[in-house]
Formats: sequence, C-alpha cells, structure tokens
Amino acid sequence: MELEEAEEDAQARELKKRSKSKRVNVDCPEVVVEVYTPATGLSSTRLYINRGLLGRGGFAAVYDVQRLDDSQVFAAKAISKASLIKARSQQKLQSEISIHAALCHPNIVQFVQSFEDAANVYLLLERCNGCTIADLVKRQGPLAEHDAAVLLEQMLSALVYLHDRLIIHRDLKLSNLFMTDEGRVKLGDFGLACQLATPFERKTTVCGTPNFIAPEVLRSKNGHGLEADIWSLGVVLYTMLVGRPPFETPNVKMTYSRIRANAYCFPTENPVSAEATDLIRSMLRLQPERRPSLDQIRNHAFFARFRPSNRQTSMPQPQRSTAFNDHTSLVMAESSSHYLYIVHPKTRGGDGARRHEELRVLRSTGQNQLPAALAKKVSLLHHFKAHMPSGGSSDQPADASAGAADPLALRYVKQWLQAGRAIVFRFSTRAVQVEFTDGSEILLSGSAHTVCYHAKGADSPAATYCLDKLPADGQLLKRLKYTRELLPQLVQGCRGLLAAAV
Repeated sequence: MELEEAEEDAQARELKKRSKSKRVNVDCPEVVVEVYTPATGLSSTRLYINRGLLGRGGFAAVYDVQRLDDSQVFAAKAISKASLIKARSQQKLQSEISIHAALCHPNIVQFVQSFEDAANVYLLLERCNGCTIADLVKRQGPLAEHDAAVLLEQMLSALVYLHDRLIIHRDLKLSNLFMTDEGRVKLGDFGLACQLATPFERKTTVCGTPNFIAPEVLRSKNGHGLEADIWSLGVVLYTMLVGRPPFETPNVKMTYSRIRANAYCFPTENPVSAEATDLIRSMLRLQPERRPSLDQIRNHAFFARFRPSNRQTSMPQPQRSTAFNDHTSLVMAESSSHYLYIVHPKTRGGDGARRHEELRVLRSTGQNQLPAALAKKVSLLHHFKAHMPSGGSSDQPADASAGAADPLALRYVKQWLQAGRAIVFRFSTRAVQVEFTDGSEILLSGSAHTVCYHAKGADSPAATYCLDKLPADGQLLKRLKYTRELLPQLVQGCRGLLAAAV
C-alpha cells in the first residue's frame, strides 16, 4: 500500500511539474494576419482585429477577435510557438485540432479553423457571448436544483455525442462550460481530449485539473477510459449545487489524497435533495465500472421532478410571428384577434447588461384600429401566415411549461429570409424551415440532429432522417447544400449547422 501511494505521489508531482513547465507568455498582436490560399491558387490574407483578452491558461490565451472582411466575431485561442518546440507538444496540438475540428454539436463550442503567424498558432472558435458556469456559481453561489438539472442535461447531450465517438474530454470543469446569451451550455477546450481505438482501450497519461480529476487518472498504472468523464461530471454537479468542489483543500497533494480516499461530504446548512445526493454518490464511485452510464444518469430520479410531464402545465396556444429589421417582432394569436408587439434592445446598457425587451399587447378587431406603422407589419404577418407552421408542433422548446402566459417561451419565427429559390424561417426553438419554390420543403431540428424532408408533389410523404445517416438522395442533398449556403445570411449562429451533413 505504501509503495502504491508513493507511486501515485510521484505521478501527482510529475503532473504539477508539467503544468508549471508549460507556462509561457502568449502575446497577440493588435491585428492578426491570416495568410491563406483560395481556389485561385494566389496567396491572400485575412485580417482580424484583437478586441481584448478573454482568458489565459498555462501555455495559451484566448482573445476576442473580429474578422474585418465580414465583421464576424470569434474566440481565438493563441498558442505560443515557443511552447511547441518539443515533438510531443506539437503532437498534442495536432490531436486537439483534429478532434475538435471533427465535432459538430449544439452543446459543443464550434471549431472554425486554424492558422499561424510567426509567433503563434491560432484556433478560431465560436464566440460564446455569455459567461462560464464557473462565473455563474462565483457570482450567484450554489444553483437551484432545477437550474442545475437544466444545465446538466445539456452537458450530458455533449458527452453522449463525444463518448459515441470514443472521445474522452479529460478536462470537464465549470470554467470549460460556456453559456451563450440564450442560456445554452457549450463544452469547450479540447486540449486534453483523446480518442480511443476501442471502448476497452485505456490511457495512462496523468492529466486534468486537480479538483476534477478522477482517481483512476491519478492511478495511471491501470489507465483510464470514458468513465473518467463521468467522475468529473459528478464533481461539476456537486460544485453547482454546493458552491465549491467536493475534494477542495489548500494544497494539491491533500486534494489528491482526498480523491483517492473518496473523502467528501454534503453540507448541512444548505442541504442537497436526496435525489441529487444519490446521483452524485453514484457518479463519484471509486471503481469506474460501478459508475452509471450516461443513459442511466439521464433517467435518474433527479431529473424526473423537473421534466414537464411531472408538472401541472397547459399546452401553449398556437401562435405565428415574424421579426422585422427595425429590431421589432410581432406575435399573432391563432384567432388573429390580438397581437404581441416586441421591441428588442438594440444595444446593451452602460454597465454592459442586456436591456430588457419592451412588450406591448395589441387587441384589435380590425387592422384599421392600429397605428399605421403597426398596421403595415400586421399586413405583412398575415401575408406570410400561409408559410408559417403554427406553434403546436412537436418541435417545442425543451420547457414549454410557461404556456401562453409567456409568449417568448412559445415557438415563433425569429428571423426569415426570402431567397431566389426558397423562403427560410428560423424559429425561437432554433429549428429552421425552408419552403422551396417548387413545393418541396425541409425542416431542421433545433438540436441539429435530424431533418424532415417533404419532396415536391402533394402526394409525396414526408420522411425524417438523422443528419449523420442521410440517404443517397440527390434532391435532398442538393437542398441541404443550398440551405447551408443561406444559413449564414440568416443568422451567424446557424453557421456550421449542416457542416457535418453536406
């Protein structure tokens, strides 16, 4: 036993040593220049304005950059070439790029591209405008169990996607879980991720963040697999509900000792529910094979209390809506007897906070009773009514329990675009519907997993396919390719939605 602990202490010291040795300064110029070769074969450049530092790690820093030619905003992870002298460091970076570039999931930060200049290698990533869950817990303290359940379900969705591809993230922690303005969770930082050849392969590299590292990672002799992410996810859930990690101590060596001994407890001052306690204890089992699978976690009683089927709710009433280019939206009741007029904030307040939307309910028995500007918008909404499915479809938001009392929680059109061959609608659920001029249509789910295709011809049945298992249907693929070209014009957030499909 003493020999085993000595070996584990040596591994911990090596991990700490490697972590310190990686620390180098990363400087990003005010203007980043990307040199690339387009289809013409002639070398060209793109310029990115450095708008400020977002965060800094041991050997990399992340900056807020804006591309000049189209004003798109990204997060640029800059890795100093001074830290890439050793072949092993270069291989790790190539592994990070190859793994992250192949991923496309709504709960994973989207990889855009990579390039380099004389000083740094840059990974261009989706920019999440919100905060991290670490920021959220630091600002608010322990989260309510309902909020934690909502966030955890999205993390599970990302992990299912990764583990299906035999990818271990190996650095699951609150500061690597980003949130968008809409409250969507995005898992990022694949610097320690690895891909297994088979489900039974084990990795022996000691890596991770001390408070979140699994015990089998510290005991590198037998190696670790996908179950290491389950442990880290259990630590994440505990931290969200309690406000601090379960094994946290003043020094790393003591933290590792507590992890090996599985020594933690739940606070008595702000008690955690029995369901949450049971789920966390099952995820933090020392033996990896005894931890629950991702599906078992999803079906745990902890989530059952918060799902709509277990609450007294009324189905939302069908509504139709459209958004206008003056930062307003109009939502119409199915009866067309009243409307909800929404004025969206154009800017943030002086303190950086997003201003609230102005809501106005308009009741009218005729358009002539409305102000002229609003009457014109109502006329346009009626004109497009035939192209808009009502809000009562199966593609509802994940939580429709707010019902008609909260119209913003219902399914309505947020943006639309009329192109040469189609009209494209983007709904509040992130679903995208494309009505082609030849009578065919496609509907992309908000989760970007499935597509429903209705071929031209009134008698043609609709068919639903997974985007990663599309049939060899030339007409469908042609329409998906056309849709992919239109999405960036509709909204920046749709970029990359079909990248893996077409």
